Amino acid sequence: KENFLPSSGHIRTFDNKNVSDRIDYAYTSGCEKTSFYDPLLAKIISLGTNRDEAARSLSKSISDLHISGLETNRNFLIDILNSKDFLENNIHTNYIDQSDSLKKSIHQEIQLSRFILPVFPENLME
Repeated sequence: KENFLPSSGHIRTFDNKNVSDRIDYAYTSGCEKTSFYDPLLAKIISLGTNRDEAARSLSKSISDLHISGLETNRNFLIDILNSKDFLENNIHTNYIDQSDSLKKSIHQEIQLSRFILPVFPENLME
């Protein structure tokens, strides 16, 4: 929806107290998010002994981060992290456009402000 354009507005809630992974953020509850700055609300860094463990940890941390007042792409990212293709590293630059299940997810509940998806260098995952 809207080609992932970022959302702006008043952040009513930014609650990261249950996030177990490292999280970097500049916004807090009560802040105003304008369209004049980077759309990134938070960066979550997840580690694991393998890809599955890191993806599960990141998915849980994203689930545990609660933001209200703005639309986010939180559920979309969780869907990607939990997808079989992502966990098996069967993804590519056109993956979202070509994935029927993710297209369905986009149409059901696309949320617009961005999180960062993890990058897994192969040497860290062996």
